[in-house]
Amino acid sequence: MHAVILGAGISGLASAYYLRQQHPDWKLTLLEKDSRVGGKIHTVVQDGYLFEFGPRSIRPKGAGVHVIELAQELGLESEILLPEAVAKKRYLYLNGKLTKVPNHPLKLLLSPAAQGWWQAMRRDWSVKAGPRPDESVEAFCLRHFGRTVTENLIDPFMTGIRCGDMSRLSVQASLPSFSRLEAQYGSLIKGFFKERSRSTSVDRKNAVYQADLISFKHGLGQLVQALTDRLASKLKINTAVQKIEKNQGGFCLMLSTQQTLECDLIISTIPSHQLSGIVMDMAPALASALQKILYAPIAVVSLAYAKKAHDYQGFGYLVPHKEGQDILGVSWNEQSFRQHAPADSNVLSVMIGGPRFKNFHVYRENNFIDMALKAARTHMGITQKPAIQQCRILTHALPQYNLGHNQIVQDIRRHTPKNFYVLGNFIDGVGIPDIVRNAKNFCAQLKVDNVSAPQDKMLEPVHS
Repeated sequence: MHAVILGAGISGLASAYYLRQQHPDWKLTLLEKDSRVGGKIHTVVQDGYLFEFGPRSIRPKGAGVHVIELAQELGLESEILLPEAVAKKRYLYLNGKLTKVPNHPLKLLLSPAAQGWWQAMRRDWSVKAGPRPDESVEAFCLRHFGRTVTENLIDPFMTGIRCGDMSRLSVQASLPSFSRLEAQYGSLIKGFFKERSRSTSVDRKNAVYQADLISFKHGLGQLVQALTDRLASKLKINTAVQKIEKNQGGFCLMLSTQQTLECDLIISTIPSHQLSGIVMDMAPALASALQKILYAPIAVVSLAYAKKAHDYQGFGYLVPHKEGQDILGVSWNEQSFRQHAPADSNVLSVMIGGPRFKNFHVYRENNFIDMALKAARTHMGITQKPAIQQCRILTHALPQYNLGHNQIVQDIRRHTPKNFYVLGNFIDGVGIPDIVRNAKNFCAQLKVDNVSAPQDKMLEPVHS
């Protein structure tokens, strides 16, 4: 049995790792079109500063447990970093200034960041239980909380986590727990409290499981490197797949190296827009479904200041769209993980872009750096010149789980050929915990009988 995995981002690496565990006798080939593995995870170290140009941390709760277990299996448990205490503090840029978001419910009610929260609570409490048709995150939250809370709190949360436009994002695809709670309890607040009181989660005394977020001593790239080391003999970099055809025994892949590769089974973890072109001739209906998934662009600007440049303490801040700013938010990186920067320095990650950013494609790195410097100056009062300034532009940063997304995923599954499987961050979750969980569960469910298992059964969504 020869299995080929397309893509060596975290989804492809995790899939290869777990597939080799489940089927150690199989021949396995992992193909990556670039010279660098890790996909969106991109850690860079320069002059003692650690920059993350993709995800900056992992939430260990929920599906994050699978990431911790993977790290333990890879011998990285002692390399896990816990966040500084100040990282619990979060801010919003509201009404032209940074406003702290209290982490205690009672204090939140009195905060400018939660203006209108009393009315929102009464509104939410009156919602009747029962299933509803899918709707946008904005429409859903307006029904439950009203405009002020939706614009001030929900909007920056969705741009910060999903890089999305809440007026387009599907609540059933993007926030499935919200839809479930409404169907069962009506009120989200009522549902949160009831389910919290009934929680029977496993008691994990290890501080890692209780943390709000984690990283590694050498950044998230350390997890990628550990997986790469385990899979080195299976990995082929600088090898793009240009076309896939069916043959009598399985598939034939045409490679950018002018070679062909035959296999029995394919697992694709590459972005949907890349896969659509590869399978266009073999499976046009699948290619058509893949093309319907949109991606948001984002530019990540890293600014390193050799001396203390501001007095704020916390994880960082998000910016509601109504504020009319260039940026989506800022992370104060050294305040989350002190080990990632020299003493007494400040490191900012500034996020710019998203689906509402007009004409993103016309801007260059220097333009985004100027926007980041302007935000640092006007939002935080920073006048110091950064010792290092870098920018990474991702034209296809995050898939958008917009209205109709669940139907698109169903179409992808229905039109995928036998012995061909589609994973990745455009199905069942965009975060690293979701991706690792999905890869692990997929490989555990892959029971081979005459090459493959029933596809519909294997690719059912798994939610933690």
